[in-house]
Amino acid sequence: MTFPLRYEVTWYSYDPTGAKDELGNEQPTWGEGVQRKVVGWVPGSAMQYGEYAGREVIDVLLLVPPNFDYTKHDRVDLPDNTDNLYWVTGGDDYSHTSPFTAWKPGSTIKLKLVEG
Repeated sequence: MTFPLRYEVTWYSYDPTGAKDELGNEQPTWGEGVQRKVVGWVPGSAMQYGEYAGREVIDVLLLVPPNFDYTKHDRVDLPDNTDNLYWVTGGDDYSHTSPFTAWKPGSTIKLKLVEG
């Protein structure tokens, strides 16, 4: 049992073996955008761990089905966004099957807004 996949996003996969510039430095490249089905997305949060600890700012949590493949640095275009893309910064896997049911909720992917 999983959540229904009612939404589509445009996904740009990161290519770590990208092109090089005239000085031989690697330039980040992404593949062509493909449509991928997701459960949905929710606004993220800013969490501070302790008074002097660093914090993690998450703009959007993307809710995805079990076994959804992604890597850090992938880019995502949400339908409700204007001209900016989101970067994948990490994720949490909740798709482990319960020993008592067939429940597989999926995962959350942390997205950060890219401006400029």
